[in-house]
Amino acid sequence: MANKATATSNKAPRAATAAHKSRKIYCYIGPNIRGYLHTGQVFRGEREDILRELAEAVGKYPLIKTLLIPGESLATARLRVMEPGTGHYANYQKLKNELQDEARNRAEREALANA
Repeated sequence: MANKATATSNKAPRAATAAHKSRKIYCYIGPNIRGYLHTGQVFRGEREDILRELAEAVGKYPLIKTLLIPGESLATARLRVMEPGTGHYANYQKLKNELQDEARNRAEREALANA
């Protein structure tokens, strides 16, 4: 009886694992965005669903879409994001500069408010 129960319980996790593996993997390779994303964050599912999940962040920072990379392209994209002259590099730098400008402006506003 125990063997039959063990065989049944072994089948369920395999089926769940197979369904889980059929989903695509995406990785965010952009700069950290406080409250939204961090570099290397991994998502499972369809790209459209992930972008819907990140709608607030993507609305504020549209370049996120260009830095959300499918798992099969990740190795190449991670190299390109560090290589000047590539689209990934340009988008990373634009987003990084935008975030730095926001932080600088926020710090200036706080300094003025406290003065």
